[in-house]
Amino acid sequence: LKKSIVCKIGQNKLNISVDVRVRYGKNVNQAIESLQSRIANNVFTMTDYRCSRIDVNVVGFVFNTL
Repeated sequence: LKKSIVCKIGQNKLNISVDVRVRYGKNVNQAIESLQSRIANNVFTMTDYRCSRIDVNVVGFVFNTL
């Protein structure tokens, strides 16, 4: 994906937007919540910034090929 992560800092707020593809058969809500949590924790650990908003956009699904 081109430009799948966009970060904006303004007015002391960090906004992150991420485009992802989810593996077919996975619980989408659970996967997105886990991803948001991991992003927030990693950003805080590396930068001491707290994310005010993390948007995760599902742009497609990945199908397993045999």
